[in-house]
Amino acid sequence: MKTTTTPANARAPLTLGQPSPEEQEISRYDKTGRFLITPKKVVEGTSEDLRELGDDAKYKNQKIVWVYVNVHHVGGETVKGPMVMTDIGAETAAGGKATRLILMGYLNSRPRDCFGEDTEAPSKQGDSRTVCAPYLIPGSATVKKVTYFQGYYNKPLAWKVP
Repeated sequence: MKTTTTPANARAPLTLGQPSPEEQEISRYDKTGRFLITPKKVVEGTSEDLRELGDDAKYKNQKIVWVYVNVHHVGGETVKGPMVMTDIGAETAAGGKATRLILMGYLNSRPRDCFGEDTEAPSKQGDSRTVCAPYLIPGSATVKKVTYFQGYYNKPLAWKVP
């Protein structure tokens, strides 16, 4: 009888709506809190949503997707403006990585329930908020996975997008 072992950092992808299997430490301004990260949904926009940026050539054949993540502070110190979206990524069905779109202000096409991170708001144990950020993918692609970067020595967490 042959047995196989699974490396400790290998795991099956989670599904949107499932919290991270372990608490994630997030530090900012010399304070560290422990958080559960839960990607909630991905909302696809269209290439037309990018027209108001005024650079059609730069955004040709791309579209915007909005990734929503719930961040729940479960322990540790109060952290001012924990920046979770810097470690969130998205991948397409073809395995391509989405590009985070950094904006000054908001696009008119931003969903009404999409709120960015508040870099000044303190987060204390028990606090929970859902934040959202825009990403770019090829116009013909769909997002199939949301990821959370856990540092250079650990494999990113991954959630399947139905």
